Amino acid sequence: MKKHVVKNRRFPVVLVASFFLLILAGFIYSKPFKILKEVVAVG
Repeated sequence: MKKHVVKNRRFPVVLVASFFLLILAGFIYSKPFKILKEVVAVG
């Protein structure tokens, strides 16, 4: 049904997008984000 539409074009893009979002979320909820926030608060 929807598998036929999402066969070769959308699926890889969605997979890469979710992987990228996962990495991005990992960076945001990590130490660099805290350090950046502290630097902005101090500066």
